[in-house]
Order: sequence, then C-alpha cells, then structure tokens
Amino acid sequence: MIRRRNGSVALIGWLVSVAIAIAAGLITPASDLSFVLIGPIFTTVGAALAWRRPENVVGWLLELFGFLVALIGFTQTYALRGLVDAPDSLPAATTAAWLSVWVFVLLFGVVCSIFLLFPNGRLPSPRWRVVLWAQWVLVAVFLVGAAFFDDTLGFFPGYHNPYLIVPLPSLAGLTPSLMLPNLAAALSLVLRARRARGDERQQLKWVGYAVALFTLSFVGGASLNGLVAFGLLEPNTLASDAFGVVAFGSFLGVPLAIAVAVLRYRLYDIDVLINRTLVYAALSATLAATYFAAVVVLQAALRPLTGGSEVAVALSTLSVVALFAPLRRRIQGAVDRRFYRSRYDAQRTFDAFGVRLRDEVDLDSVRADLLEVVHETLRPAHAGVWLREARR
Repeated sequence: MIRRRNGSVALIGWLVSVAIAIAAGLITPASDLSFVLIGPIFTTVGAALAWRRPENVVGWLLELFGFLVALIGFTQTYALRGLVDAPDSLPAATTAAWLSVWVFVLLFGVVCSIFLLFPNGRLPSPRWRVVLWAQWVLVAVFLVGAAFFDDTLGFFPGYHNPYLIVPLPSLAGLTPSLMLPNLAAALSLVLRARRARGDERQQLKWVGYAVALFTLSFVGGASLNGLVAFGLLEPNTLASDAFGVVAFGSFLGVPLAIAVAVLRYRLYDIDVLINRTLVYAALSATLAATYFAAVVVLQAALRPLTGGSEVAVALSTLSVVALFAPLRRRIQGAVDRRFYRSRYDAQRTFDAFGVRLRDEVDLDSVRADLLEVVHETLRPAHAGVWLREARR
C-alpha cells in the first residue's frame, strides 16, 4: 500500500511537470523551450527513482528540482509574452515574473541537498549538516528578500515588484554566496569517492563523471563567449550552438547518471567510460590545436606561392588524419600510466612474459613463470596449473 501511494505521488508530480511544459509550448514556439523541457526530464528520472526506491529522498529531490525548473520556465515564458512580446496580452504577467524570481532561488537548496544526500539519502557525516543548514538559511534569506523587499524583477528590468513591502538594497550582488554551500556539497562527492569502497564508490563515480562533463562543457562555452567578447575570436554561431547543445546534453546527463548509479550501475563499467572520455578529449584537443597551428604556419609559408589558404587547409587536414592513430596510442598509454597504473603494469608484465615464452622450452620453468605472472597481476588467494598427461 505504501509503495502504491508513493508511486501515485511520483506519477502526479510527473504529470504536473509535463502539463506545465505543454502549457508553455502553447505560449511560445518550441524552439525557445529548452529550459522548460529540462523540467519533465528531471521529473521523469526522479519519479522513476521515487517509485523504485521510495525510501531514498534523492528521487523525490530530483522530482522537486524538475518541477521547479518547469515552473520557472513556464513563468518566465508567460511573463516574456505578457510583458515584452505582446504587452497586456496575458493577465497577471507581472505576478508570473515575480514568481520566477524567487522560485529560482529554491534550486540552490535542492541541488545542495541532492549532492549531500546522494546516493543513499543520508548525510556523509553529522558535520555536513552545517553545510545543508547554511544553504537553506541562505535560500530563505534570498527568497524573502527577492519576493517582498526587492523592487526589481530579475530578468525583467523596468518592471516593479507587485508585492513589495519595504524597498531594501538588492541582494543580487551577494548571489554568488548561494554557490558556496553547493561547491562544498560537490566537494563532499569527491572526498567520499576517494574514501568509499565497493558499491558506493562506483555510484559516486557515475555522478562525478556526469558533473565533470557538465562543468567542462560549461567552462568551454563560457571561455568561447569570453574570447568573442574581448575581440580575440570572431563570432561563430555554429560553435556557440555546438557548445550549447553539449552543455544541454551534459546537464541532462546528471539525473541520468544518478538513476544509473542508484538502479543499474552494475550493468555498466564506469571506468571504461572515464578512460575513453579522457583519451578522446585529450586527443580531440591535441588534434584541434595541431590543425589550427598547422593552418596558421602553412598559410604564412605558402602565401607567397599560392596566395590562398586552400592548400594550407588541405595539408593540415591530411596531417591531422595521419597523426590520429599514433597520437591515440600515446595518449592511451599516458592515461593508463597516470590513472590506471595497475592495468598498465599488468599489460607490461604479460608482454614481458610473452617475450620470455618464445625462448623457453622447459615445462617446469614455464609453469613457474606463469604462476608468478598470475600472482603479480591478478593477486589471487591461490593459484595452480593443471597439466594433462599425454597418453601413451
């Protein structure tokens, strides 16, 4: 009965989130709804976890996060249509803008709670309770301030707070302080991953992997925009859109990683994903740097002869293609040496054993050498070699 009731609550939350997204789609074109669509996706993952693991508060927090994101997307879309695109076309548009401002503050508390309570719904230790309480106290202060004591409406400059009680100095300049407990909570994931063993270590790896991907994509997009803003790089709509798509996808990877970690992580080897990500990220960055450097150098060298850049681009492309395989092997070896040392040492041991085996003819020596290799690489409790006697 309890399981059925929890499942019903989770389903209702999912339906409300989807209904909000559909309602927003009726107001504005679907191309503007990336922020709104995040809500139903988070809510879907949260509902699945809440139904399968109702005792784990992480699923409910994910569903709450998805609902809040959908609500913010809807209220901002509603306010944008009723205040900017078609003024006075929708009732209570100013109230919708006001609602989107202070509901946004709640996201900081929910994210901090998810990081601290993952994966089992309990704090890592009692001392982390200070971080959780600090985050929610800050959230309460900013929420009350934005709702009743700030005359601005965040994303809608020029419009005034319809529920203002007493105008006080805006807290917008102190907004970064809301991130401090979140950073501490994210740090707790790293610390726990280093100390954890067994199942919990694998679960923390999944979430750490997803958060790292999102952070890298976000930093990459911000760096690209910064270079454009300072005039160091020409605006490139395709590159900006690509980073936007990657950031959007990696952000959605966070709830999916949480779901896999809680429900199905045993089916997948996260170490393989991390290894491949490190290798191909380093390979892509190296090849991209090589390509652009080769284009610049070859253009300068060939300009007196060709007067154009087509030859430089063609030669740079051929050089990148030729470097792909050897660079991949070298980077793979470097990653294995740095992050997967035991695997790297085991491979070297097996390679050396193969070389010795070519010249070895004594069966007892081969057996002793084989047992030594197995003990050195696999470290079993017991090992033996069984040989079948030849029939006479």
